Amino acid sequence: MKQNLKFILTFLFAGCTLSNLVAQDYYDAWGGQLLISRFETSYSNTYEEVTSYESPFVPAIVYKATLAFSDAFAISSYPSLGLFYDSRVGGAFGIHVPALAEIYLGDFEDSHFHFGAGFSYGFITGASYAKGTVMGPIGAMGGQFYFRDNLIGIQASYTLGINKETFDAGTTVRTDKKSMFTFGIYYPIGR
Repeated sequence: MKQNLKFILTFLFAGCTLSNLVAQDYYDAWGGQLLISRFETSYSNTYEEVTSYESPFVPAIVYKATLAFSDAFAISSYPSLGLFYDSRVGGAFGIHVPALAEIYLGDFEDSHFHFGAGFSYGFITGASYAKGTVMGPIGAMGGQFYFRDNLIGIQASYTLGINKETFDAGTTVRTDKKSMFTFGIYYPIGR
């Protein structure tokens, strides 16, 4: 796990250190985002045999922070915090904290398309939902465009969970997969 994290962080920041890039500008935005986790578990032991497929979700508030190093390269994060309550099923709480190196096609302050890769940590927990952490590499894409003379942005991402659950001794694990999807919309601040 530590080796994977070291590799990803080295990949993210290699461009900055090798070419002596200097941050040029900072861009930020606020918006809404939907966090969707996917947990697929199948195991058996002396007492039980379990197969579970769950896809909990939670609406969240997202803050987009982008530090531009050139006209086309930036480091971004889209941290989000979500809360959901339903009197029939209880509540849910979610968090997502990604860090990405992104390539931009277009102007940071205007219409553009961007894509990137990095590392992410997130979880969704609740009374009737799967409880679990999703941590691993993330791929994301999005863009900004004008809608009714206002600049808005959209962002989608996928995190492949590389972390594994801990099971009791004597448990035969057949499947332990997890992932997280996000889809959001944001409004650039001060643009």
